[in-house]
Amino acid sequence: MGLYLCILDGDDDLDGVKVGAYVDFNALREYVVREFEGGKAGSRFPTFIIHSDCDGEWSHCDCKKLRDGLSEIISAIKERPAFAFSSDWQKAVAKSVGLN
Repeated sequence: MGLYLCILDGDDDLDGVKVGAYVDFNALREYVVREFEGGKAGSRFPTFIIHSDCDGEWSHCDCKKLRDGLSEIISAIKERPAFAFSSDWQKAVAKSVGLN
């Protein structure tokens, strides 16, 4: 089963992205907790880490916090050395956009 993040207007799906398997999404959150929160889940990025990945929703205000937190996470990850992909879908997505 995969994780799908989307923007809804009532029952209408305005836009969305398939994030991958739940296991990959959870692996990302575990990495963030371990590497950027010192093992204390939600201490720096509560909007991303604490939020349920099951039929949950972020408010407009939370989306701004999420955007800012993800921007900070992305910047921090870019400063670290690359590591191998851990799943086939990651390899497929990377290949589709020309990454090795």
